[in-house]
Amino acid sequence: AQICYVYFHGDNFEQQIEILDHLKSKTPKSISLLVISASINCFLRRWDRAVLDCNTGLKLDKNNYELQYTKAVALRCMETPDKNDVLEAYRKFLVNAPKDHRKVPEAYYAMAQWSFSQK
Repeated sequence: AQICYVYFHGDNFEQQIEILDHLKSKTPKSISLLVISASINCFLRRWDRAVLDCNTGLKLDKNNYELQYTKAVALRCMETPDKNDVLEAYRKFLVNAPKDHRKVPEAYYAMAQWSFSQK
């Protein structure tokens, strides 16, 4: 019901984040809420908040590949990202994600592009 309520406000990311922050305080161990919050924070270009959501969720489930992927994207988009952190986040995603996950090819391309752009 909580997730449906968040999606009901899908046309307003700011309102979704407010709702999610409230729900996360009531159910801090909900991986689903953290995944959604991290994604919306990425849409809003709040990279630091997205990474925080991902790190919080990864403390609960270190193998959650959705959070690992979102963390990699957010780290890559930060103003002063650490090259090794970005690549490590993508590697963790690739280790844990199903081999046919739709983001696997994108992860490889992002890692290659990131590596070339940082030289």
